[in-house]
Amino acid sequence: MSLRDYLEEYLNALNEVLQKDDSEIRAAIDEQWPDEYDIRRVVFLQPATRFGKLSTEDATGSEPGYLTNEMPSGWLRPPVEKYKEEIQDILHTHPDANEQTLKEFARKLWGHKDARFLAFIKGLVKK
Repeated sequence: MSLRDYLEEYLNALNEVLQKDDSEIRAAIDEQWPDEYDIRRVVFLQPATRFGKLSTEDATGSEPGYLTNEMPSGWLRPPVEKYKEEIQDILHTHPDANEQTLKEFARKLWGHKDARFLAFIKGLVKK
């Protein structure tokens, strides 16, 4: 499977999860990716402050975030929607780019150690 195909499938899965009510997102994540070690789950579990400002807070990436069980209801949705939009932007801005080029754009955007980058490139990993 090519990286682009993997990302299209991943975007579809993210859309399915985000269609759920906030109280159902955790269960939808488990249903979509039952393996608790699947890297694609990580983007839902990082503290919201890791993803920059939210509409109700002036959080920055350098401030410590809340623990996931301390976050207010609905905290999952904004960072994941932003991540989904960033993936779509990369794919649409570079429609003819090869996998290495897509990977480079993602690395510049998130950094090579960021969980969002790791979930982005999971499609390159040989199974």
